[in-house]
Amino acid sequence: EDRSRDRLREINSAASHYFHNLLLKSSEGQRARDFLVRRGVNADTVAGWELGYSLDSWEALTSYLLAKGYAVEDLVAAGLVRRREVEGRPTSPEAAVQRSDVYDYFRGRVMFPIRDQKGNVTGFGARTLGDDQPKFLGIPLRSIEFQLRTRANPAGYWRQPAGARHYSRGPRSIHH
Repeated sequence: EDRSRDRLREINSAASHYFHNLLLKSSEGQRARDFLVRRGVNADTVAGWELGYSLDSWEALTSYLLAKGYAVEDLVAAGLVRRREVEGRPTSPEAAVQRSDVYDYFRGRVMFPIRDQKGNVTGFGARTLGDDQPKFLGIPLRSIEFQLRTRANPAGYWRQPAGARHYSRGPRSIHH
């Protein structure tokens, strides 16, 4: 179980770095950068919270993490990837990827890493850039169990990073 928990933390950390780099450096992330600027979120807040951006793609994160050697089952367990319903047939993890039976859960959103008491990323909150519904997404329920087992610290999630503005309540605080 410890090994599994460590693997999920590692996957979430890799996803967090991926999302953060997309926000800071990609042309696709410009819309998210503009969105944050319009809401008064400064560079210190983006860096301190390691805010990110998920591409508006069904498989970008999945492809990235699979290329880094992570297994589909681990991505599903972390809550980053979901399985499509495949009528009447079980799907192996390898076949799921080949037939596009899995997809990125977070697409086209500002990403907010959720951290445990030790600073490990245990999941994500996310906000759409437009009026899409649902406006806010969080980690799936199966991942919440993982957070509880890792003794996630909501107070740590709400703690304001040094130099950050008042956006200390997570993703819902920037919706004004």
